[in-house]
Amino acid sequence: MRCVLLTTVIVVCPISVYASHPHPTIVLNYAFKPLVNNGKLVMRILLQFQGGPIENADLVVPTTWGDAKDLDKGIANLKNVHEAGHVRISYDLVKDWVVPPSRADHHAILEPEYFEFNTQNGLVHPKFATTTRVEVRFDWRKLLPGWSLATSFGAGDRLQSFRGTWGEVNNALFAGGDFRIYQRDISGRPVIVAIRSNWQFTDEEVAVRILKVISFERAFWRDYNFPYYLVTVSTFGRDDGGSGGGGFTNAFALFLQRGSSFGYGVQSLLAHETFHTWNPYRMGVLPDSSIGMSWFTEGFTTYYQDVLLLRAGLLSFPEYVQHTNENLRKYLLSPARNVTNQEVIERHRVDSASDVIPYSRGATTALWLDSTIRKGTRGKSSLDTLMFDLVRQARRRKPALTAERVFRTAGKYIDAAALQQLREYAELGKTIPVPAAALGPCATLQMNDIPTFELGIDREALISQHTVSGVKAGSAAFEAGLRDGQQVTRTNIYWNDVSKPVQLTVHTEGGSKAVEYYPRGSSLGLIPQYHLSAEASSSPDHCVQ
Repeated sequence: MRCVLLTTVIVVCPISVYASHPHPTIVLNYAFKPLVNNGKLVMRILLQFQGGPIENADLVVPTTWGDAKDLDKGIANLKNVHEAGHVRISYDLVKDWVVPPSRADHHAILEPEYFEFNTQNGLVHPKFATTTRVEVRFDWRKLLPGWSLATSFGAGDRLQSFRGTWGEVNNALFAGGDFRIYQRDISGRPVIVAIRSNWQFTDEEVAVRILKVISFERAFWRDYNFPYYLVTVSTFGRDDGGSGGGGFTNAFALFLQRGSSFGYGVQSLLAHETFHTWNPYRMGVLPDSSIGMSWFTEGFTTYYQDVLLLRAGLLSFPEYVQHTNENLRKYLLSPARNVTNQEVIERHRVDSASDVIPYSRGATTALWLDSTIRKGTRGKSSLDTLMFDLVRQARRRKPALTAERVFRTAGKYIDAAALQQLREYAELGKTIPVPAAALGPCATLQMNDIPTFELGIDREALISQHTVSGVKAGSAAFEAGLRDGQQVTRTNIYWNDVSKPVQLTVHTEGGSKAVEYYPRGSSLGLIPQYHLSAEASSSPDHCVQ
């Protein structure tokens, strides 16, 4: 998942239940009743479960998911009734914030017109191992008249059920209300697109784009084993937010800021999260703490999101080079570039630099590994081959997805020395050499002097007060004419990207004035970057590998 590594912290409440006879599969029954009062939506939820033998059951209340904290504030009126052999729990799921947080999509969203939440930020449940076999039934018959319904387990049907592992239920998505529901098919398998709010694009346009990405990735994996799939498209929660989203069981949730276009940011997010369907979920069982594998699950997925957009024709080769260079800068300029993987685990959620490094370092590792495999096998194999192997292994059984298994599989395609390098890059954080020929004949590698991103004015004053403040003398902002006290009426900024200009419209004594400058400060040093070769213009068809 892009944006982000999603981890749930739970509150465990012990409740005593006396069991009668053992039951082979634990059965849970959820019933939902939305109530709208005074412009607020409350989702009343009743949970009943049984299974055996149950002597003591731990009740899990979600408190943290992704960037959202204190989610238990959204659980009100929690009650339990003990009866022989089963548990009956009731509670109200309520909105846990007043001012929209920066990542509203990580909270349970409850508005008078609609709801969208997942198991980990909205459902109270017994504590289970992810491999526990369960049967779960969902009763939505008390939804408000005219409301649509789309979940990980079906669309439209008010009575839904699932039989499988708890891990699949724990990763489920639930949405309903004023979503507009469309059904499309990929190779005869239904894909549901649930859209709400108004956008710069039509519903049909977004459905076509979504289906193209999903179709291409299924074709890449040669895997069409999807009886059902859901994609929701909704607002991000704040006009000044970015885009976000996440992959779920049989589903993907896409959150956009109002006024979004379906450009690279949205398509790369969709490609990234769709790829997670296979990496890691169809490669085996992840350990309880997946942070240690994020260099692979997130980093390799970050690499493939752009590779597959390029191959699908949704990204031009010059754009692909640009985004590859951006990732190299993120990796090579990161203060956490050389932290070990164990340090990443230990510092998770404490040090944001080490929390993000698995994405850029993992993507650079994938770039190096693909080039190394192609070179060592004389083009007969690539990183694709290794990824296919990992999925194929998991079809026969359900092995754990571990670093050792990835290394062992990679050892089929690279020599012992290269395998040792791979271990050092992934586990010890050694600096990864950027392979000169990794992008093929259409790009060459050069060392470039990279400047710092220097806005030249106070960022917080610009964002919160729309005011120019703290102009740095001699900066590009100063030279462009920005002065303290000017009111900003329009902004267009690519944060941390020195290759694109800052564009502001400010109000001065003489009226509105457009200001444009490149936010470049002092040098950060020489960094390897790819440049288009002459062949990129003369033979563009040769540029896609």
